[in-house]
Amino acid sequence: MATPIPPGAEPTPYYPVAGSVIIEGGRCCVGARAGEEIQLAVEFDALSQFGEVTDMRMRLANIRFSEEDLLATEWEPFVITTSLPVSVSLNWVTYYLTVQYRDEVGNLSPVYSAEIAVEGSP
Repeated sequence: MATPIPPGAEPTPYYPVAGSVIIEGGRCCVGARAGEEIQLAVEFDALSQFGEVTDMRMRLANIRFSEEDLLATEWEPFVITTSLPVSVSLNWVTYYLTVQYRDEVGNLSPVYSAEIAVEGSP
């Protein structure tokens, strides 16, 4: 699905907002006892050539989401760090954090995602 162009903005062949997302400093995996809930440390970074990045929307699950999937997700204020809870299952589960950024004039970034494997031990 194409990103709507805000009133007064010129279409470009690139996204005017760029960013990234990193879980647990880029580590591949974390672990805990099965049945526990752990907090994942997440870092966000975004930059716009047209103004301040003010909003973001994200989803954390064991699947990756597309931009179309994110359309039903509410925008929230942009932050540079947060902690997200995950339930630890027995054995390995990979979690994907999908995020999109928006600047103050409504320009959107592409969808970014990061992944981390969570191992649950008995």
